[in-house]
Formats: sequence, structure tokens, C-alpha cells
Amino acid sequence: MIPAPLDSITAATIDALISNPVREKRSIDYKLSTYGGQHSQRREFLADVSSFANAIGGDLVIGVEEREGLPVGIPGIEIANIDAEIQRLQQMILHGIEPRLTSVEIHPVALSNGNSILVIRMPRSWNAPHRVVLEGHDKFYTRDTNGKHPMDVDELREAFTLANRVEQRIRGFRNSRFEAIKANRTFEPLSKGGTLILHLIPLSAATRRDAIQIQAMQSKNHLLRPMSEGGNSRINLDGIIVYSPNIGPDGKVQSTNGYTQLYRNGTIEAVMVFSFTADRDGELIIPSEWYEQCILEAFGPYLRAMRELDIVPPVYLFLGFANVRAHRFAVNRSLFFPAGPRSAGYLDRDDIELGEMVIENLSEDPTKILRPLFDQVWQAFGFARSYNFNPEGKWTGQRR
Repeated sequence: MIPAPLDSITAATIDALISNPVREKRSIDYKLSTYGGQHSQRREFLADVSSFANAIGGDLVIGVEEREGLPVGIPGIEIANIDAEIQRLQQMILHGIEPRLTSVEIHPVALSNGNSILVIRMPRSWNAPHRVVLEGHDKFYTRDTNGKHPMDVDELREAFTLANRVEQRIRGFRNSRFEAIKANRTFEPLSKGGTLILHLIPLSAATRRDAIQIQAMQSKNHLLRPMSEGGNSRINLDGIIVYSPNIGPDGKVQSTNGYTQLYRNGTIEAVMVFSFTADRDGELIIPSEWYEQCILEAFGPYLRAMRELDIVPPVYLFLGFANVRAHRFAVNRSLFFPAGPRSAGYLDRDDIELGEMVIENLSEDPTKILRPLFDQVWQAFGFARSYNFNPEGKWTGQRR
């Protein structure tokens, strides 16, 4: 891989590949010309891209002449519309590899002769193995020091086993954190009440050895506002935490209504305590519109923080409630009466643990990501779906 951020690579960076020769290896490959539209050329391109993702990641540099693995010339490629070529390659990646590769980036470099270099950067995928699916071609590829090759049975078995171990580790971490939060064994002591718990866990978090630098994490404080309200921030052993303090008469923090913990591996844990009662009879309630709005307002900034910290999807999303037995789901009764139920009754269990979701694009609309989980919460109380969405799928709250 070229040792530079992708968007900082210039013609001088490419020239240095020759002046200080960088041989083709497991993480870098040179191609003289771009890939054509014939089946064999498209298949070759998809095999090259997926082989990097299935190995350790790397750069595919198009427009560089090589001889016996060493770059010897930089003629570039002559293309009238470089943006259209980038889009064509991106579409091939999008539709020709399963599971989808969403973190591939393509960077054009203009040369003095009017031609261009294309640098295609593939990070290592933590959702591997990926296979090429193109008009009957169905194979997995990886790379070693000699280039790409189809994966053999042992390599496939190892890749699938690793993927399973990683997913189990993610679920195990989330389950342990859920139980700790439920028992109030948290970074800051929680107030009493029902507790909403959200986790965003990158697949890479279960395997990465490097840690995000504290300075980079602190620069995202403004994007880590707790779902309840803004508050203080501090560094802790696991990363940084932003929390909403409840100050006692002595001026000290007694508890918190919520916090957002950003872990050094890129995981985000967001917790919010609510203790609402219905005015008429003192019943404990979950406000069906308010809680969704709190999540939606915080969720977009969380995804933005992950993007700006260069966290690579997929990211696992978990949402649940703890300590909510005997809570009623408060709805806008005029929305359902007289045709539907006036209220949803009480929850018959202590917790609500929803099915996990996988986010493949951190720029996706938060409402689109969250709606299936919101539907599950309403279904836990006997409703068919979340009625905070209008028929067009837009979140509007419970308004007619």
C-alpha cells in the first residue's frame, strides 16, 4: 500500500514509486491500462479488488508500467471523462462482489502529459470472504507475495471460521455490556428508571490491534452528545465519555441520565435513562414518540463521528431497553380510537432486546436504518409498526 492518505497522493507520490522502487507485493499491484468491458476483463478487475479485501488490503494502481514486479514507467491512462470511468468501476464493484464491499475508494491523479493515474484502495475487510459473482463466475480470491489466486479449501475454512469468531466476539461484548448497564455497573452511576441502550460496534473492533488516538476522539466530542442531553466529557481507560451529570446539593455529581462512550476500537455505547409517569394515575411509561426522536437526533452525529474517524463498515447496530417491566407504551390515543387500541398494555418482561442490524453504509439515512428496530419496539407492545412514520416512510411523529 502506498504509505500516504489516499486523498494526498499526487503525481510526485507516484513518481516516487519509481525513484525509490516499490515492488509489487501483497498490498500493491500495478496495471498499465484500465479494465475493459469484456467479461474476462471485468472478471479480472473484480478478482483483483476482492483479493485485496480478502487478504490484508492494499492499492491497485492503474496507469503504471511494470517489469518483473518493479514500476518502470508512468504513462497513465488516456480517458476523456475520468469521473465516468470511476463510476463505471464503482458500479462493477457494487454489483459483482458478495458480500458487498462498501469501503473501496478510487482516487484520480492528474499527470503532466494529460493522462491520469487511478489509485483504488481496498482496506482489509472484516466481513470476508468476498466472492466474485459475474455471469456464472463464482469464486473467492486472496493474495500472497506472488499476487492473487483462487482460495483453496483451507483458506476458505479459515476465512469463514474467523468471520464467525469475530461475530461471536461482537455479540458477546454487547451482551456483557447490556448486563453491566442493567446492573448499573457503568462508567458513571445511572439514575433510576428504564434504560435505553444503543451500541454501534464495527466488525473491525473485534480484531483491530491499533487504537484510535485520544486527540482524534476528543475532536468528536460535539458529535457524541448523549441521547438525553448534552453534558461533560472526560478521558477514561476505554476512550472518552460524554455524559449528563445530575449535581447534588453539595455540588458533586450524584448520577447521570445518560452518556455516550466512544471506545478506542471505534465502538460507540449510548445509554439514556427515562423515568416518566402518566399524569392521571402515576403509571410508568415509555413515550413512544419522544424516545424515537431522541435516538434520531443523536444517531446521525454518531455515524458522522465514525466516518470522520475512518471507521470501516460494516457496523453492527444493537438497540434494547433494560428494567422496563410494567412500563406502558404511551401513544397518541386519538390516532387509534375508535378503530384501534387505546393503549398498548404493559410489558411482560424486564428487558427488550431487539434483533441486531448490520450497517454497510455510514452515510445512509438514519431513519431508514432505524425504522425496522422502531417497528420491533411497537410490536413488543402489540402494534403492527411504528406509527411515527407516514405512509411515505418519513418520520413525522404521531400526527395525522
